[in-house]
Amino acid sequence: MQTRTKTGHIKPFGLRMPDDLKKWAMEQAERDRSSLNAWLLRLLDEKREGRSAQTA
Repeated sequence: MQTRTKTGHIKPFGLRMPDDLKKWAMEQAERDRSSLNAWLLRLLDEKREGRSAQTA
């Protein structure tokens, strides 16, 4: 996985998701001691690189 750089220059991206999916994702991020944003980015990076997400 690539090392992330500072994200201050990246424009926010609004993502709408059902409440139950957001709750689950937030629980997964908390379990991994990560922010929801960082957890989602890691999940997407793993999918892009063809690896299975470890917290699915």
